[in-house]
Order: sequence, then structure tokens, then C-alpha cells
Amino acid sequence: MDYFSNISYMLSHAFLMLFMYLFITHRYSRKATAGVCFTSFMLLNILDCLKLNIFPGSDLCYAAVTITQIIITQSTGIFISSKRNRKVLFMGLSASNYVIVGSVASCILYIYTGSRFIALTGSFVVHLAVLYIVYKVIGELWIKQYETEYTQGWWALCLVPVFFYCSFSAIAFFPIRSMKYRKIFQALFVLWQPCLYHIRRCCAT
Repeated sequence: MDYFSNISYMLSHAFLMLFMYLFITHRYSRKATAGVCFTSFMLLNILDCLKLNIFPGSDLCYAAVTITQIIITQSTGIFISSKRNRKVLFMGLSASNYVIVGSVASCILYIYTGSRFIALTGSFVVHLAVLYIVYKVIGELWIKQYETEYTQGWWALCLVPVFFYCSFSAIAFFPIRSMKYRKIFQALFVLWQPCLYHIRRCCAT
């Protein structure tokens, strides 16, 4: 049985929970919060097994699993958050947008190289790079905006996951020659860093 998709999804779920753990102030202790995130991570993986391995051709199962995973993800954010407001729900959506980058990288690397190991390793590196850049640049600012109910800079932070989703999803949806993927990814990472710094400056003012 081919577990490439399972491992790829598992990486995405792991970093999804890491984003939520790092970008949401905790209602409970670190260990308790980590335990909740790990439990959600395991539930998401179990549901993936249903979708990918047990009922791989079932549209009904795919829809049911997807809806359940969305509920689990959003419920995790609300449960661990010290402030249960609309910004917590947006954090769940934002984290899902950020991990799309690593998932797209996995598919592209597999098409480009034909190697599952390289594809999964590359996916892990991209996930880690996105997490590091986003946390380093806007992590502290995000927490400040998240803890304040009404802020002028919130709109700018909302643009970050939207642009992430649009720019990297376009790579997957539009046909591009495989040899150009590496240059496109390099260009996107180079362009995104000044954009993040600019958004950070807008929010800080």
C-alpha cells in the first residue's frame, strides 16, 4: 500500500497544530495545550486513513471526513484559546492556508523528481521555512492583535493568509512546466519576506 499521501497529510496536520499552538495564547498549561493539539493531530490522521485507505473512492466519505476535520481544527483553536472570539476562528483558517504551501511543494517535487523521499523531505523543509518566517516576522504582532478586541492593524494581518493561499494555489491550478517550479518557489519566497515586513510595519502604526 502506498502511504505517500498519508505522510504528506500527516506533515500538514503536524504543522497546522504547530501554527495554532504558537499563534494562540493558551488557556491551559503548555503540556495540557500540547496534549490537546496532539490529540487533534491523531484524530485528523485517523480520519485521513478512512478517506485515503479504507474508503478511497467514496465521495460521501471524503465530504464527511473533510467537514469533520474542519470542525476538529476550529474546535481545537477555540478550546485551547484564552480568548474565545472571532479571531480564534480566523487563526484556524489562516493556519490551514499556511500549510498549503508545503502540500503543494510535496506534489511538485514528486512530479519533478519522481522520488517520494525527496518530495516529503522538501515538503517538511518548506513547512518549516514558512513557519519560521511567519512566526519570526509577525508572530509577536499577531499575538498583540489577537489579544486586543478592536485594532486598526487587524485587516493587514488578514491579508497574509489570503495572499499565501492565492499565490501558492495558483501554482497547483495553472499548468506550468515542471522545470520552472523551482524558480517560481524561490521568487515567491524572496517576494514574500518584504511583503511580511511591510504588513508588520502597517500593523504597528
